[in-house]
Amino acid sequence: MKRILIRILIITLIAFLPLYLLLKSVEINTFDKDFYIDSYKKYGVLEVTGKSIQELEDVTDDLLNYLKGKDDDNILEKNFNRREILHMKDVKVLFDYGFTLKYISFVLVLLSIGLICYFKQYKSLGKTLFYGPFIWWGMIIILFLLSLSDFNKYFT
Repeated sequence: MKRILIRILIITLIAFLPLYLLLKSVEINTFDKDFYIDSYKKYGVLEVTGKSIQELEDVTDDLLNYLKGKDDDNILEKNFNRREILHMKDVKVLFDYGFTLKYISFVLVLLSIGLICYFKQYKSLGKTLFYGPFIWWGMIIILFLLSLSDFNKYFT
């Protein structure tokens, strides 16, 4: 029974640790306001939109707060048209799912590591942390190769 539980914990760790790290890195990069401000300057967004850097910062703050769930749909109305707002609502749903999945992944990873350590299976934990990413890379390579054959099918 203990052996089966350890295997389940290892599989959980292999599945959810990289997923948590991916979602956390997406979150960190998505909400890096300085990146957006630098990009506005770099790609001439000020000239194209006719907005000042302060106006663009305000729009960025509104958008990021919306995606974090700090503001409702009304915050978008002053800067976006109806079609763009509908798109942002769809994006918000994806972000909400991503946040939920990130939190679930974090709890499962902590629980798995904690129980593996509780059962003193340090060697199994080490092997899992070493070999686990190879499994993910293998799946990514397979997905990449499949997308080469029919990108639209596998993207959808």
